Amino acid sequence: MQAIFEGAVKPAHIMYHSNLSWNIAHNALNLMEKQGLVITADSEGRRCYFLTEKGVRILNTYSSLKNQFEPLPLVPIGGTKENDRTDSSSGAMKVPC
Repeated sequence: MQAIFEGAVKPAHIMYHSNLSWNIAHNALNLMEKQGLVITADSEGRRCYFLTEKGVRILNTYSSLKNQFEPLPLVPIGGTKENDRTDSSSGAMKVPC
């Protein structure tokens, strides 16, 4: 959806911009069309994809959520002592990955 929002409207351009194989990109586009997130139109004999209002809302919601979680720092685990399990500057628990 981000690729379409940024101007890639032809299937091959969407595929390249999204770094997806043709089969996966094609299936994703079909699914998004069935869900009402994109519409298709023919331009010069070629199929083009455009976001619907619903698609734009979903993309904006996803982007907002992604931005809220990006600033979370990863804290390495240093030892097994109880005081090593919390970050002294924030008091946050260190969680193993």
